[in-house]
Amino acid sequence: VLLALHSFNTLSSAAPTSLARQVLEGAARVVACSAALLAEARRQVPAIEPVSSVIHPGAERERPIAAAPDAARLLCIGALEPHKGFDLAIRAVALLRMRHPAVRLRIAGSGRA
Repeated sequence: VLLALHSFNTLSSAAPTSLARQVLEGAARVVACSAALLAEARRQVPAIEPVSSVIHPGAERERPIAAAPDAARLLCIGALEPHKGFDLAIRAVALLRMRHPAVRLRIAGSGRA
């Protein structure tokens, strides 16, 4: 079982539920989308330390920005919370628009904004 953590919702309380703890402890590998999320999971369930790591979503920074079609669109959906990284999408699209002015970004979700 590979368990991929994408949100703090699973770890929202001071201690994970017994089901969440069982799933975390029973996984052969645990990956999280951020160092902060992994640190919290390890704090709550220290047993996952040797089988857990971070896998950041998205492209590697070393890769050049590929040519984007003029009608390219980026849609980001999720809770409008700072840790979700929508600011990164905004900065990425700003860079893309320097070469491809028609590129558009849509952000959808609810939360703090």
